[in-house]
Order: sequence, then structure tokens, then C-alpha cells
Amino acid sequence: MYVIGWGFFVCVDDFYFIFIVILLYASKRFYWSGTQCPSKDRMDNKIVVITGSNAGIGKYTAIELAKRGD
Repeated sequence: MYVIGWGFFVCVDDFYFIFIVILLYASKRFYWSGTQCPSKDRMDNKIVVITGSNAGIGKYTAIELAKRGD
């Protein structure tokens, strides 16, 4: 089965492939890429308690907050 797309005939299987590629790109761009805190506030003279800071997200949170301190 063929459908018309972008000015030429495209096989339906190709359409699904293109759809999946676009879906994977969008999910990588917006979901898997992660985010960073946009705030650049200083953490001087602040006390922060982070549980689980030996690995994973807690570790990287502790590192980022330490960069904002004295």
C-alpha cells in the first residue's frame, strides 16, 4: 500500500519507520536529555540536607550545590 507524502509516493512501512524515527528524536530531545536548574543563586551560608548523596541524582545534586557555595 502506498500513500502520497512530500510530493512523492511513500510506502506505508516507510511511513511507520519515519514516524518512529521522529518519535525517538523528539523523546531524546525533550525527555532523555534531562534538564539543568536555570537558577544561578549562590548557596553561601546555607545548610542543605541531601539523602542518598553517595550515588545517582543525589551525588550530582550535591556536586552542583557545592559549586555554588564558598
